[in-house]
Amino acid sequence: MIAFAGYGFNQGHATAYAGVSYRMAYLKAHWPAEYLCARLADRGGYHHPAIYMAEATCLGIQVRPPNVNHSDHRFTLSFEEDGEHAPAPVLWMGLGQVRDLRRKSIRAIVEQREHAPFASLRDLITRVPLQDRELTHLVQCSALDGLGENRAVLLAEAESIARAGSAYQIAFSFAEGSTAAPETSSQRMRWEQHILGLPVSVHPLSTVTDGLEDAIPLRQLPELPNRLLKIAGARLPGWTGGKGFFFSDGATFINVKMDEVALANREKPSAWRPLRLRGRWRVDEWGSGWFQAEDINDLMQSEDHGK
Repeated sequence: MIAFAGYGFNQGHATAYAGVSYRMAYLKAHWPAEYLCARLADRGGYHHPAIYMAEATCLGIQVRPPNVNHSDHRFTLSFEEDGEHAPAPVLWMGLGQVRDLRRKSIRAIVEQREHAPFASLRDLITRVPLQDRELTHLVQCSALDGLGENRAVLLAEAESIARAGSAYQIAFSFAEGSTAAPETSSQRMRWEQHILGLPVSVHPLSTVTDGLEDAIPLRQLPELPNRLLKIAGARLPGWTGGKGFFFSDGATFINVKMDEVALANREKPSAWRPLRLRGRWRVDEWGSGWFQAEDINDLMQSEDHGK
């Protein structure tokens, strides 16, 4: 027994994890949308939730921010009709991810929605008692998208209602509507990062215009091994399980490793910064691929310098 104790734990541990791994692989292979929804509803797992969301996108599963007419407290899965095609799976982020939104507010939103979907911002306010900060965060993180022309208009309407003191106050015809300029992609990204913890409806690459012309889509990298190439995207948060970091262009994601000589004095780039990398696609004897970066250029700094 004493001799067995030296390795017995490892055997049991490995056997148990093999069973779990097989079950999870089976579920992901046959029910990928349901599997990823369950994984995200449990706030991820081994990887950061952003990695599971990126994997869903690679598999053709839409991932959307919270919405008062669709989301529950945690991630949920729905299927949308797509004409002649089979219903398309959609993962909705939960309202519980919205910063400063109280649990009782979430319950009230879900309960009221069962009677009828919310038709407007004013309709939401009259049916759910929301604090000013809660309403602002719901608008900014896209949870009211579809109830107004854009988020800037919705924010202006919320401010107007707050000044009036009541959502039941009827606006004069000349005061109806708003001339607020639509928010930019950069603004939406900052709002979602602050309120949700990560951008969902906006990819960092959409916030820059220069430096993308000669970038190769990440999906094409396996077709171009060992060639000096340029790619563009953003670092995803979380650990890869080894060296390097995950990198996404919005359509797929890869593992990037930094050249130890060329980038010896450079820190790992911050998550969600739009970057252009120069390097080569490498493949090991097991068939695993990664991008060996020889140079990193921060596209956001380049934009700021150009201005």
